[in-house]
Amino acid sequence: MGKKPRIYPPELRAEVVRAVIEDGKTPAQVARDFGLVAETVRNWVKAEKSKNSGTKRLAMPIIGTLVASVAVLASPSPAQADGCNLWLCGEVQNNSPWTIHTTEVLGTGGPHWCDVWNGGGGMTWSWWHTTCEQKTLAPGKHRGGGGVDVDAVTFADRDYVVKVYGTILEWRTKGVWTRFHNDEYVTCFKNSNGDPMCQVD
Repeated sequence: MGKKPRIYPPELRAEVVRAVIEDGKTPAQVARDFGLVAETVRNWVKAEKSKNSGTKRLAMPIIGTLVASVAVLASPSPAQADGCNLWLCGEVQNNSPWTIHTTEVLGTGGPHWCDVWNGGGGMTWSWWHTTCEQKTLAPGKHRGGGGVDVDAVTFADRDYVVKVYGTILEWRTKGVWTRFHNDEYVTCFKNSNGDPMCQVD
């Protein structure tokens, strides 16, 4: 029998979402502050933005956050050059028992080459052979957020399954990279069949 989903009070959700949207904190920072999982925080923020799309209620805090961030954005870091800001950067959590590889430098130089199956991100097949800088990420470790923008992920030594927004795609060959966007969070883990999987949310 599966675990019951945890029920959180609406006041907590509102405070968590406000900390991300109005205070400009990263979902990972807010998760640590409130003792939550970063993916839960991201889901709450996405739901709030979706619920308020087209209304003025959400637009004002975002404008306030952007105005407050002008000093930081005036001298862009490499992460910001790709559109990443302090609280909306690509992140990866390695919950698998295997080492994975990530890159924060994709298509903008770097000492290595990456073969990306979805060069534009998302689920569309668009092969891209490009420069990159490959970094290992050990089991249980996290990379990204807070101005650090991870662009792509792969298992270098084993084939893996990719799941994008709940849709399971076919297997990816070891060493072939999966690209994701600044507002996406990737969790790599060992699925119920014992296979390596990376899930993009």
